[in-house]
Amino acid sequence: MQLASSYATWLIRIGINESLARLKEKNKVFNLHDSSQSFNSNTILEMPDNNQLNPEKRIIQKEAKQLLENTIDSLTTKYKTVYILQEVEEMSIKEISDCLDISVSNVKVRIHRAKTLLKEKLFKIAENKTIFEFGFSRCDRITENVMRLI
Repeated sequence: MQLASSYATWLIRIGINESLARLKEKNKVFNLHDSSQSFNSNTILEMPDNNQLNPEKRIIQKEAKQLLENTIDSLTTKYKTVYILQEVEEMSIKEISDCLDISVSNVKVRIHRAKTLLKEKLFKIAENKTIFEFGFSRCDRITENVMRLI
């Protein structure tokens, strides 16, 4: 079922992209950031992606992704493999079992241990209060220097 819905979503997205491309060729799609364009009742407005507008959210997401990837990479191969096959490749436990030539119960145990290890490692990382620090000491130093110059 997952495959069918993904395929349908993919086809719909192709249709939408093709429609937008054809409308752009006819100069009927306008970008909201361009204030020089005039709009009428038949105008199609192109809405900017919210993620593109907020660099802070993009950076936070990128840092969290990097942190998670580094933590997954730190797992031993037998745990990393089953975790990636299930969570990234979205394989079933049976498929993983067949692929790695291990029992279904062994796959379940490895997945459980991999998640437990990840949780423990991420918790240890999160205990370090400076990991998400804004940089207050650096900002204080810059502020002091600016105030001295004023």
